[in-house]
Amino acid sequence: MQTWSEDTVRQLREHYDEAAAYWAKWADPLAEQQAKVNQALLAAAGVKPGTQLLDLASGAGEPAVTAAAMVGANGHVTATDISEPMVQALVQRMARLQLGNVSCRQADMEALPFGDASFDAVTCRYGLMYARDPGQAMAEAARVVRPGGRVAYMVWGPEANNSVIFHGARAANAFLGGVLPEEGFRAPTRFAEPGLLAALMGAAGLADAQEQELIFEPRIKVGLPFWAPLLEMNSTHVWTALAPDVQKQVHQAIAQAYETFRDGDSYKLKTHMRIASARRA
Repeated sequence: MQTWSEDTVRQLREHYDEAAAYWAKWADPLAEQQAKVNQALLAAAGVKPGTQLLDLASGAGEPAVTAAAMVGANGHVTATDISEPMVQALVQRMARLQLGNVSCRQADMEALPFGDASFDAVTCRYGLMYARDPGQAMAEAARVVRPGGRVAYMVWGPEANNSVIFHGARAANAFLGGVLPEEGFRAPTRFAEPGLLAALMGAAGLADAQEQELIFEPRIKVGLPFWAPLLEMNSTHVWTALAPDVQKQVHQAIAQAYETFRDGDSYKLKTHMRIASARRA
């Protein structure tokens, strides 16, 4: 399994530190859009009332917020992220939502600051792809979950099946002359190939690993700049450096690129995610 260089890891951490404010800005609208996938991930992890859940790479708070309602007053969610500014945004969101059964903590998924068998379940949505050493991250999840507990990870499928995410990003990058490195496009689909996650789980000593595909074909109204959150959240350092008139031109270039998917007054798009889950024997 490929590991990232220390320089790549440093750049990723700097990016998420810088982007935390934008993740917080878009947290509630994107939570609504991701409701189905959040439910699927938590179901794969066996989350139920009373569960003590560890959520890795929580970002602005999903699926931790959704999980808080599922575990109830007798359960608890520990939401974590490697970025301290992201954790501070988490703390503020949980306080605003008055979620007393959620705690927030800075944590590296490859060196978790928790004891063995501390949790009933572990989840991670769109985070494992950015671990320096995914095998080590999986081993840590296996260590902190209790015997019989489950771990569940969600990752992106192939780029070709994720026009909502990648088509606009590619168009923006082309318009700006390729300022975003190719590695930034490869990283999210690091586990797109079937079987990779299940194999990683088996290598970490987890049992009964299984994968499931989630494929949606959303129709989005033409004229709605649905790509705006992604520009701010995932290309923060580039986007915020652009003059307002250039930002407007980027939006126009992306809208033109999505004409390929136009069907009447809407775009017919696609998203593809993979969930892998396993239990600790």
